[in-house]
Amino acid sequence: MKSGFPLFMLLIGCMSMNNSQSYLSNGALRKYNGKEVSVFLNDLTEKFIEYYFLDEPPGKLGGCTLCFETYEINIYISSWNFVKRFNREMVWDFEDFKKEKIDRIRIIKY
Repeated sequence: MKSGFPLFMLLIGCMSMNNSQSYLSNGALRKYNGKEVSVFLNDLTEKFIEYYFLDEPPGKLGGCTLCFETYEINIYISSWNFVKRFNREMVWDFEDFKKEKIDRIRIIKY
C-alpha cells in the first residue's frame, strides 16, 4: 500500500525551512493568526521574490502567496476590512492587504 504521508506532512507543515528560516514552520506561524499581515512581513528575515493574490473563484480574494527561492508562503484572510474582496478586474492593492488580519498561514516547500 502506498502512503500519502510525505505529501500530507508537506501540506500541513511538519517541516522547517533552511537554517536561516528555521523558525518558519506552519505550527510556529500560528502566533500570527489574528495579527496584521504587515507584522508577519516585518518579522521575515528573507525578502520574497514576488507575490500574487489568491482568488477562488476568480475575482473573490482569499489571500496572497509570497514566493521565495525554495518555498512559498500562503497567507489567508477570512474577514476583510481594508481590501474590497470582490473585484471583477482581479486587481487588489498590496499595501491595503498588509493591513488585513491573518486567518492562517501555510508553507509549501518546492
